[in-house]
Amino acid sequence: MNLLTREPGETRPLGPLDEYSFQDCELADFFVFGSSRVQSHLAQMILLSKDAVECVLDTFEGERVIGVQFVATASKVKRWIFSIHLPHSDNDEDTFAVALAELSTVCHRHQSGQVVILGDFNVERESHRAFLLDDVLGRFGYKTFRGGVATRFGRNGSSELDFACVSRKLNAMIRRIPQAARLIVHSQSRLDIGSDHERITLELALGDKIPRRARRRPNKGRCGRWSVGLNLNEHVSQLQTVFSEMSLVGKWEALKETQVACCYRTPTYKFKDSPQLKQMCKDRTQCQDPDTKLLLTRGILAKRRAEKIEWLRDLEERSSRGEAGAIRYLRGRSKVYNNMDGMARECGGVDEAARAIQEHFDLLFNPTVSDEHKQTVAEVMSALQLSSGEFAVKLFTKEEIDKGVARLKPGKSTGMSGVSSELLTAMWTIPQGQCILTDFLNDMLQSSEVPAEVHRAFVVLLPKVRDVLRPLDIRPICLVEVTNKLFSFLLLQRLVDSWPVPNCQFGAVSGGQVLDALAAAHWQTGAEAMRQRRSVWINADIQSAFDSLNHSTIAQYLQEHCPPHLSRETLQLLRIVCSPVMKFSWKGTDWETLQGQGVQQGHTHSPIIFAYIIGHYVQTEFERWRVGGSSSSTGDWGWLFIDDLLLHFDDWHTASTLTPLMQKALASLGLRLNLRKTELLGHEEALQEGRRLCLPEDHLLRQISWKTSTQYLRKPLRFLEVGESTFQLLFPSLKRAVYVGMESMKSVFKSLFWREAELAFKLVNRYVGSKWFWFGPLLIPIQTHVQEVQTLQVSVMTSVLKLFIPETVKRDAAMSLHRLRRRALLVFLGRNRQVSWAHIWRMRIWGYFGHVLRRHDTHPTKRILLGQDNLQRPQGGVANTPLRWIRSSVAKAFSVEPTVEQLLICAADREQWRIQGSQYIVAMGDSESHSHLAQSTWSHWQYSVLQLVPWLFPCSMVSVDGRTSLIWIDECEGFQQWDLEDVSFEDLWTFVTRVRMQSDAWVFMIHVSTEMYEAHAVMWGRLAEECVTNFHQIVLLDILDDVTMERVTSKFLQRKDLTPRQVNASLLGAFLLAPAFILIQKAYYDTLIDYLNLSLLSPTKFTWDYTEVVARPKEVLDEAGGALKWPELRKLLLERCSAMGLRAQHLPLRVLASIPEPFLNDKDAWVRRPRARDRSASKLAPCDSQALLSKELRRAQARLLVVYFTSRMCGPCQQLKPEVHQLASELPEITFLEVDVEENAAIADKYRVDAVPTFLFFRNQAGSGPGRL
Repeated sequence: MNLLTREPGETRPLGPLDEYSFQDCELADFFVFGSSRVQSHLAQMILLSKDAVECVLDTFEGERVIGVQFVATASKVKRWIFSIHLPHSDNDEDTFAVALAELSTVCHRHQSGQVVILGDFNVERESHRAFLLDDVLGRFGYKTFRGGVATRFGRNGSSELDFACVSRKLNAMIRRIPQAARLIVHSQSRLDIGSDHERITLELALGDKIPRRARRRPNKGRCGRWSVGLNLNEHVSQLQTVFSEMSLVGKWEALKETQVACCYRTPTYKFKDSPQLKQMCKDRTQCQDPDTKLLLTRGILAKRRAEKIEWLRDLEERSSRGEAGAIRYLRGRSKVYNNMDGMARECGGVDEAARAIQEHFDLLFNPTVSDEHKQTVAEVMSALQLSSGEFAVKLFTKEEIDKGVARLKPGKSTGMSGVSSELLTAMWTIPQGQCILTDFLNDMLQSSEVPAEVHRAFVVLLPKVRDVLRPLDIRPICLVEVTNKLFSFLLLQRLVDSWPVPNCQFGAVSGGQVLDALAAAHWQTGAEAMRQRRSVWINADIQSAFDSLNHSTIAQYLQEHCPPHLSRETLQLLRIVCSPVMKFSWKGTDWETLQGQGVQQGHTHSPIIFAYIIGHYVQTEFERWRVGGSSSSTGDWGWLFIDDLLLHFDDWHTASTLTPLMQKALASLGLRLNLRKTELLGHEEALQEGRRLCLPEDHLLRQISWKTSTQYLRKPLRFLEVGESTFQLLFPSLKRAVYVGMESMKSVFKSLFWREAELAFKLVNRYVGSKWFWFGPLLIPIQTHVQEVQTLQVSVMTSVLKLFIPETVKRDAAMSLHRLRRRALLVFLGRNRQVSWAHIWRMRIWGYFGHVLRRHDTHPTKRILLGQDNLQRPQGGVANTPLRWIRSSVAKAFSVEPTVEQLLICAADREQWRIQGSQYIVAMGDSESHSHLAQSTWSHWQYSVLQLVPWLFPCSMVSVDGRTSLIWIDECEGFQQWDLEDVSFEDLWTFVTRVRMQSDAWVFMIHVSTEMYEAHAVMWGRLAEECVTNFHQIVLLDILDDVTMERVTSKFLQRKDLTPRQVNASLLGAFLLAPAFILIQKAYYDTLIDYLNLSLLSPTKFTWDYTEVVARPKEVLDEAGGALKWPELRKLLLERCSAMGLRAQHLPLRVLASIPEPFLNDKDAWVRRPRARDRSASKLAPCDSQALLSKELRRAQARLLVVYFTSRMCGPCQQLKPEVHQLASELPEITFLEVDVEENAAIADKYRVDAVPTFLFFRNQAGSGPGRL
């Protein structure tokens, strides 16, 4: 059946889907639609409950998508529901691209309606296909809902492939209540329905559209970001005369007054219209004339786009200089704001939630401290006070303070007083300001009583998760006074040199970085997998580490490791640690608490003190184990990155014996392990061995999870299998980081197109690529891995630059365009290595290996790296290790024997290491760079000259009778020609320069013969290089085979016989549209007019003097901004064409779009108003064969027969088609036939049809072409 209910009570055939009716079964209560013609396994069906659906309006059937439009009974709203089944992962990329294009079409057509799309998307999370799918859905504003669990269960595992998405308009109707929208996966339902997929249900609680809530005003408190005014010099000069006579409290108040008098809130970086643009908007609002208003509107849109690009370019330049505000603005454009309202719901109200948060943090920061600990701190302070009196005060010098001020980060939020780092930095640039700051800081050093406000901090409560439901989901960050930060840095600068550096600590120590800890872990597990050792690793999580460290432990460490002559500095640092006051605020409830333990998060000293103390005690514990007779193959039993502890044991006996001792050592510091997050890592065989051990139930190893894979420093860590590499383990993390970066920057990238390629690459590298560049040295850049990274970058840039392929393009052409855009990006990356991810990756790994090789011999990372020497694979042969890669690279870069000793010698000279490595990597990139030359892959000769997409300008070089020409097909004017006096770089450069004026293309593709390329190979290379350097545009050369080149040349010769002499209307259109205002530079104007003259097939020149135009503001130019007046311009065009013997031609549609509506009329030879579009009685019949055309010619005899040649790829053809239908219906005495030139190339060739749209008129089987009409 194919009967759909159009309205209640009415039925008629409508839509391509089949409708099925059922009686006496459970399906009788549903409207059932489906099709077995789609490209899924069997069929696709949609069932709609008759109780919820008032009537069905329409259906849709595609290759992999079916849909039904219905009217909901309750809301009377029209909605679409679509079922989708995308290709499986074993299908090739071309098949997936075609299916994705169909989905893109559906999303685009219905993006303004209420739409639900659900089904089997066959896309794994964080895969390349997932990125492409998210790009399509995000582009049209669709929101995705997933269940978060596997929905498909196959022989090789399970995965989440079934989910749903809704349109922006429907998403706006979802009520703002908990669980208003969720996707439910019904576990084990696949067994009931006999499928390998679980059943999913999308539940939506819909209501009226929620109006957007007004934005909250910025925090009215003193905490914020500031800029310094111009009155600082005068104010500081006056303050300096009396500052030295003030008390410490008075000096503090003077600094606060300086902040108020000389600083103002940092203005936003948000885009704002320029004064000129605002004036244009004002003129448009006040304008009454519709023609002028139309011209002003176009000018406003063009100018605003240009200003936005310049604004974005300026932001990028500022961020590249390290301007914190610009960096923060770009990163925060798509910030996801967490919801803390769930806390109030869980606790029963806002007041109860505030009380729960207060109790939690009071218990965390100010627990009951034993008298013993308090006495220890008091005794240490007393001893330091006595010791400090024995030594003279060593005041802070200008050099010391200069280092501290240089470390202040601009753009950071201030403390409660409002004194900002910008103020201190600006004061330090003034001699009087230096005296003030030096005086104040030295007074703080000598005083035992500092202003209480200096130790106060405002606590910002940041959510750890998306929906906060309990206090544990909140992370407290302190906004500390900047003067306190500067003071503590000066104290640490003197003290830290006397502290022993723990060998096991990688964080917050000189030269330490997170990459050291990651590299040591991955290199060691990789080596053990090669050696088939079954060691045991403990990934220990310390609960609330910074907030739990005993103050007595800190006091004892400082007293023990600080020299006596620095007792004053030690005492002042201890006072800062032990006496902070923390102010909280949540939902209108304010409270304060003292910090009785731990170190203040957000302070300068916090990570340094914590890292040194915990590192010292963990290293001490390792020494006890070594003295006790234990040993480790790695030297020590693990390492730390600040508070992240990773322990390594060679066997189960050692692990079971030593882990309780480490737990006890941490407990002595006030620290405890989070048993819920602490994990044991081992190979499956090692875990099986451990399960056979008889461990007590209360043993630490029994209380934690045992896994074959863990997350260490937010990166996966496990033992590699045979044939597996670290790249395969971390590449999903790399892609995830890239996709997260793309999502966070999507509001910035949406303004970019291929025209801004250079800016796009810079932004992508800085805010997307940088998310994985830092851990790139963990990945060995062998050739296959480099290709995968390049493929990922090309996919990202294809999306950012909007190198789209229209849905109207045929599949073979679409696939060629797909390969072409990737080729163009690879060529661009080869010419601009500084933005290539492969080049950046190799440079970073080279630099990092040099850093590791220069470390001391006992450093764990260096010891593990050098321990890979002569490592063998289990199946035989030398293992592909990081050491092997760096030895091979050093041998090529330095031309030396790559022994370990030679590696250390080469790396010792830092500058020489950088120079030699850079030269080697550049040479490697040159050998891998993609060539601008390739063999043409076009399936039809027309594609070599036809403009299929706006980012590509294809043309062909033909030689006829010793004269060389470049030809292409314009979308409106058909064949175009540029004659070359000589095949030289200068002539081709002139051609590219002129074409750039009329085309927005990013890729210029020139098709040449083999002989033409070989004769001028150097010239072509220079042309490609100059275009990339000067314009950031790509020139590609495609070699056409002899048959195709001969056909293109023959078509060109036929075109010369048929085309009349006429003005190139498309260039006139570019002249009318490109500069919305004619007041442009004279050089540009003259070049455009010269180019216009070159397109005339007449010796007479088309003269239009620049001064003549600008001298007639009342005749040719509109007074409201200098826009061209169409009537006056039309007169000038007619005068010149008449004088040259040229008749008026219809202007192309894009030129008509620039003409005000009142000037469009049917009597004008230059313009034509579209007629009413009514195709109900159209008699335009398709013609798909020469036999049919011959039959119609014989049947028509004396009657007129019109053959309309068109193409689905031709935009003007599609816009003209409704009018042809209208003519066919109005003139029944005339026979109209439609010929698609792509489907029927033989017919087009026979009648010498070179461009579309084209009309041929026949009477008595005799035809008249456009050249003879």
